[in-house]
Amino acid sequence: HSLIPYLYTMNYRAHKFGEPLVQPLYYKWSNIECYENNENEYCFGTEMIVSPITDPHDEITTLGSANVYFPDGTWFDFFTGKKYTGGRTMRVYRDLDFMPVFVKAGGIIPTAKAENINSTENPTDLTLKIYPGANGKFSMYEDDGLTMAYKKNSSVTTDFIYDWDNKEFTIKAPNGDISLIPSKRNYTLEFISTDADSITVTEDGKDKTFTAKSDNGTLTISLTDVTGEVKIIFNGQVSIVQKNMEEQLYDLLSLFKVPTNDKTKLYNDICSKNTTTEKVSCATAFNFGSDALNAVLEILTSCED
Repeated sequence: HSLIPYLYTMNYRAHKFGEPLVQPLYYKWSNIECYENNENEYCFGTEMIVSPITDPHDEITTLGSANVYFPDGTWFDFFTGKKYTGGRTMRVYRDLDFMPVFVKAGGIIPTAKAENINSTENPTDLTLKIYPGANGKFSMYEDDGLTMAYKKNSSVTTDFIYDWDNKEFTIKAPNGDISLIPSKRNYTLEFISTDADSITVTEDGKDKTFTAKSDNGTLTISLTDVTGEVKIIFNGQVSIVQKNMEEQLYDLLSLFKVPTNDKTKLYNDICSKNTTTEKVSCATAFNFGSDALNAVLEILTSCED
């Protein structure tokens, strides 16, 4: 239910522009890899791609897996923020708690708290999940959620604009019938896999009070009582942050059902090498099975150009 602001907007786009929420990748990308060996993969709205796991889990890794074609550009795991370089197909591995869902660089996903799942009221509290690496824009659509008044243009849109090049994020003032939405809103902005030196926030050109914290690779900025146009300005360096390879590899190998000594040797051998090519050679030398090898390769090569 937290995705309702995103889904409602996408369903409006389906009504207005004939763009289905779920589309095959070849509707947007003509590369043959979009449908070759990736028959289950689909676009989920304008910002995401999904590749459901439909095969049984592997006995050694204890993980399920699916082929994912990553279109050109940079992509991020929706749940973890892990970065993937596009223009290729990769086998990805997940446990029972997660499925392969990816957001394009510059993607913006509006979500809301599911406090009252049966309510049709537009939310006071919104959380925006914002992914780095490219410019992005999302126009969130809202109406009364009950009647056909939207056919008479009784609706409101709020634009969210990520100017990655100039290190700014803007929440535009709502446009339309603003009686349909709360007069003041609280925003939680989650800049996924992002770190910044310092931040300035303004509303309608005046300094705006905010709180900010960084935790596990996510920079979170909280704003209350927003009524106008808000600008978040990143002063100095803004960088994409990732969990280091050693941590990812350790977490993965801890799941493998193989002798601990073998896992320790593989971990030490890979971590002792300097280049990705050398690390891959170490991984291929161990006979843990194809799924175990591909799971390790996902970590070693996911964001290689």
